[in-house]
Amino acid sequence: MQPSGDKPGRQEQHQDNVPLHHKKPFGAGLKRTRVEFVRATEPDDSAARERFSEREQEKGRMIADIYASIVLRDGSGSSSTKGQRQREQGPDDDDGDDDDKDEWTCAVCSVSVSASSSQRAHESSLAHQVSLAHSHPPSAIDRSRMGLRTLQAQGWNPDARQGLGPHGQGLRFPVRATVKEDGLGIGAAAALAEAAQKRQGKSAQRVEATGCQRPQRNMTAKQRRAEAERQRRQAERLEAEIFGSVQVQKYLVGDGSDNRL
Repeated sequence: MQPSGDKPGRQEQHQDNVPLHHKKPFGAGLKRTRVEFVRATEPDDSAARERFSEREQEKGRMIADIYASIVLRDGSGSSSTKGQRQREQGPDDDDGDDDDKDEWTCAVCSVSVSASSSQRAHESSLAHQVSLAHSHPPSAIDRSRMGLRTLQAQGWNPDARQGLGPHGQGLRFPVRATVKEDGLGIGAAAALAEAAQKRQGKSAQRVEATGCQRPQRNMTAKQRRAEAERQRRQAERLEAEIFGSVQVQKYLVGDGSDNRL
């Protein structure tokens, strides 16, 4: 009979031989309750659906009024939408008249705003922001320039986005200055270019009158030898092309069939 102390060792050895996918799952010791799925309830009553549809229609009419007030500045679009709204509501419905009495018109964007809505909310709306005058940033011209001070003393405002002159059609920005790197005086570059053009014209006239070109520069000894070699090869090639014979060339050079080196 084997002692009972060997049983835990056998159990551990048996657990080691069991594949991992056959072992029981184990967690971190935290117990989690199952979350039951609750389906969203749908409104079954017709009154709630009617209120929701009326709210959506009112929102659509308000968006149409804002768009018409932006596109049509004379307010014809808003008046037409109001008339259509009154026709849809019918003669027995007096709530629209009470709403019109409680509305006020904005002087900037000409949009009718209800008295219940705050003025701050209306000023932050898109229709009001589009109707506001655009604020331009100040001019980036250096205020310490002497020329700008002179123009300001004569009444010109750099932040008014207008050019120079009585009608504001002149320059709005100063002329970009370039660095003058040569030591010539003002207008000297144009005088030098004109003198060079005159010299070229005189040399061309002299060549046309005499019919000869300017003499070439003297060549070095290396250049003279290369020129003589080039002329010699050219003469040999011309002589071979004019006085040569195909049979003689085949006899002297060969046609390559003997593969001689």
